[in-house]
Amino acid sequence: MNIDLGLPPESIQREKSVGMWYEGGTLRVRGHLRDRYTDPERQETLLHEYRLDLWVDHETMIVSDARIEPVHLPYAECFQAPGNIGLLVGLKLRPGFTAEALERLQGEAG
Repeated sequence: MNIDLGLPPESIQREKSVGMWYEGGTLRVRGHLRDRYTDPERQETLLHEYRLDLWVDHETMIVSDARIEPVHLPYAECFQAPGNIGLLVGLKLRPGFTAEALERLQGEAG
């Protein structure tokens, strides 16, 4: 899905989508992330694209498994970041989850 935000040249646009469903006592969360860069001539270049899957215990709301599939990455060092997705295991889905996840995955870890 390409949503045109009408951003000026030399800008980056991030698209995110998330879906959720239950499999027995597990909440499944599937996400998709895409970053695109628009150059001065308004040509778009795909920078990053990932698919993410989380398994969350329905009773405790704690992440029991996390997997990520890099679809497109621009640099060799970018391929190291997906290996750190396991840092999300043990986090509880609650207010503040995103901030805690970002803290765990900051810098070269994310």
